[in-house]
Amino acid sequence: MIVMSWLLRQGEVLASIEITSSLYERLIGFRPESLFAATMLRPAVLIQSISCRSSLDIAFCDHNLVVVSIIFLKKNRICLTKPKTAFVLEAPGGSFERWNLQKGDCLEIKG
Repeated sequence: MIVMSWLLRQGEVLASIEITSSLYERLIGFRPESLFAATMLRPAVLIQSISCRSSLDIAFCDHNLVVVSIIFLKKNRICLTKPKTAFVLEAPGGSFERWNLQKGDCLEIKG
């Protein structure tokens, strides 16, 4: 089941977000044709951009949704999650720059 929610930082809405709740949804990850601007994966061990038409911004978050690391994943690449990662935030490449998302930011999900 896909849940429609909002991604916030200090009360500011950054994007609409899709929260995955099944293995199948986690394997699919971010879909550019989706109505959502980002996808939250939990849990996630492997992140891939094989099926994506473009690169991805990836944020690794702890249990409190604090961003512990950010990477840019080029198209057709695979990476493992970082240690102590509880959630992985995927968004189209360039989104984090527009949102000014940085390591240490505390995120919130509403909806």
